Amino acid sequence: MTQIRVIYKEKTMSKATKQQEMIVESPETDLLATYEANQTSELAIAAPAPLMNDKAHDTGLLATAVNVSAVNLTNVLDTLDKIDNLEEGMSFTPRYKEFEDADKDVPHRVVFMGFKTIQKNDKDEVKKIVCATWLERNADGSVDAYMNGGDILISAFEYASTSEPYQITFLGRKKTGSGFYVKDFKIVSLRAAKQVRSN
Repeated sequence: MTQIRVIYKEKTMSKATKQQEMIVESPETDLLATYEANQTSELAIAAPAPLMNDKAHDTGLLATAVNVSAVNLTNVLDTLDKIDNLEEGMSFTPRYKEFEDADKDVPHRVVFMGFKTIQKNDKDEVKKIVCATWLERNADGSVDAYMNGGDILISAFEYASTSEPYQITFLGRKKTGSGFYVKDFKIVSLRAAKQVRSN
């Protein structure tokens, strides 16, 4: 049995939102049969409190409800029914792309996914590093998530749009005015080729 807090949100004559709550305990199938037609209802699936770990030990944490619409709950349960027959897809754990000499002048076609802050232990100090993240298809056809925190790369992606295609080319190392060597990149956006009309 699953404890469900069902929240109805309805528009009244004064255009205000009237909210009603009720607590029900029901198997998921009965819940869906009763509420799946009401696609505007929000179903808050309440987890037990205190929150227990997978070994049934008290974690000392208090759980909050997981909010899901009736439609999404239907999709989730349908996916769980088929989950044992699904194949593994891409990894969502990003790997740090170093860009070494072997990568010089090799274009990488990627989909930019935004920025992520990571931490680096530097002696007795913890430094925060902002990294650009992207998805890239590997030579074997698989897709992996990558990140890099190079200053030039970060600056190039500053005005980029997430979920859009770009091409990253590592140009090698260049010397700055301060005498330091940094990794240099060329970032260009990608777009669909124009169709040539035939007469």
